[in-house]
Amino acid sequence: MLTGEEEARLAYVAARRWTGSVPGPLLVLDIGGGTVEIASGTGDQPRVVRSLPLGARRITRNWLPGGTGSSKRRLAEVREHLRQSLSVAPGVPQAEPGGRVLACSKTFEQLARLAGAAGRKTPRVWGQLSLPRLRASIALLAGTRPHRGAGLPGISRHRAEQSLAGALIAESLMTACGVESVEICPWSTREGLLRERLGVVSPAPHRTADPALADTCERRPLPACTASPTRGPEKRTRSNPGTALRACSAEDTDGITPNR
Repeated sequence: MLTGEEEARLAYVAARRWTGSVPGPLLVLDIGGGTVEIASGTGDQPRVVRSLPLGARRITRNWLPGGTGSSKRRLAEVREHLRQSLSVAPGVPQAEPGGRVLACSKTFEQLARLAGAAGRKTPRVWGQLSLPRLRASIALLAGTRPHRGAGLPGISRHRAEQSLAGALIAESLMTACGVESVEICPWSTREGLLRERLGVVSPAPHRTADPALADTCERRPLPACTASPTRGPEKRTRSNPGTALRACSAEDTDGITPNR
């Protein structure tokens, strides 16, 4: 079973390796279905990890049923709820000067695709997402019914209903952490776990979860990731985690399929 805190740590491990393990401040943001994870540090393992019950599925169910914002007032209420939840959370990491900020989730990836394509015949490169473009995407999603949202650039059908909530969460996370723009990282918790199982990264020593966060961290089953012995020598498998990843269960660690 993985706690939300452990998911945050593994997302950081994956993001750090994705950057080539270049030293320096790193902040990692990850939006799941039930929770959001935040982690920061300067080395291979994070110094601070946080998990909060503000995931896209949860916010959709509790605040935006059907995936629509019925009015500007309702959107303002959701934003205020997210702002307050993040402001009272203990020790939310902040972006550091000269550091990198990576966003590791399908939610961020799809929002970046949508923002990059907005109003352009030729979509922009979607490897980054800025706050101004994210806010423009929120306005677009708020005025689009979910069944039509699946036709927007980057928005998949099975995530369309959660897209508006995901965008509002991303906006609140970036604002709370003092972030103007994020880089999109295709690796997250699953890749961090896989790399540790393959021995590419040394697992972190056992840590006791922060008692103040114990009630906010959901427990989830470990994904059954097993590298196939027929996919080549061990050295090759370790240098390409995507090969072993294809042998993993399609079940996501937060219960959303096919992945976050």
